[in-house]
This record gives sequence, C-alpha cells and structure tokens, in this order.
Amino acid sequence: MYRSKYILFFLILLVASSCSKQNDRFKLEAQFKNLNQGEFYIYDINTGKKDTVAVNDGHFTYERQLTDTITLSVIFPNYSEIPIFATPGGEVTMEGDASHLRDTEIKGTPDNDLMTAFRLKTNEMTPPETEAEAGKVINEHPESPVSLYLL
Repeated sequence: MYRSKYILFFLILLVASSCSKQNDRFKLEAQFKNLNQGEFYIYDINTGKKDTVAVNDGHFTYERQLTDTITLSVIFPNYSEIPIFATPGGEVTMEGDASHLRDTEIKGTPDNDLMTAFRLKTNEMTPPETEAEAGKVINEHPESPVSLYLL
C-alpha cells in the first residue's frame, strides 16, 4: 500500500517536471528579410566565447544554458553588431531586414525592449545627441545591464 503511494507520487512528480519550462535555458529566435543563407557570430561579451549560427531561409534559432544574465553580441557579415541581453529562462525574438540592420527589433525581455527602443530612437541622431540620450537611459535605469552596456 505504501509502496504504491510512493510510485504514484514519483510518477506525478516525473510528469510535472517533464512538462515544465526549463528555467536555465535562453532562446533567441531570429527572422531576417532579404537573407536566404549565411552565418552570424554570437559573441559572449563576458567570457569571450564565440558561437556560429547558420541562417537558412532567413531564420535561425540559438539556445544556451545560463546561470545568470549575460550580454551577447550578434555580429553580422558586415561586422555590425547588435547586443542581446540573455537571461536564464528568457525567450527573445529578433526581426529585421538584412538591408536595414539598424532597424532590427529585439523583443521579449524588458532589457532587450529598452535597448531596441534606444537604438531605434538614436538611429538618426548625431553623436552628441546619442550620448545625451544614453545618459538619460543610464539615469532612468541604473540597475539594467543596458546601462552598463551604454556606459
């Protein structure tokens, strides 16, 4: 009798844990117009680790196990870069046009939303205007990894 209760409890626990979301995995899903095939680098600014991701039909998915928030940099074939703030359990989408990489949108977490808003707002600004806008973001969000990146 006791044995069957333990077996039932173990089975329920096993099923529940297999259905739950993995809280230590970060996932980036990207889609680009005007890009059929290619390769991007994803560079971990904290450790210096570099991964290569293949782009097929304008799409790629990047997953990684994390224990803490880190800053990644997606490096495009023309060597332009866009930061991604990766958190354990976070899911981020990246959408853009290969011919207008500056307008790429990264959504899914508050930090990536903040950085996307900053990048899109400062696209046409002069360097002094961009610096002033970065100062505003840093003062308004000092706890954010975006502020550290902008600093």
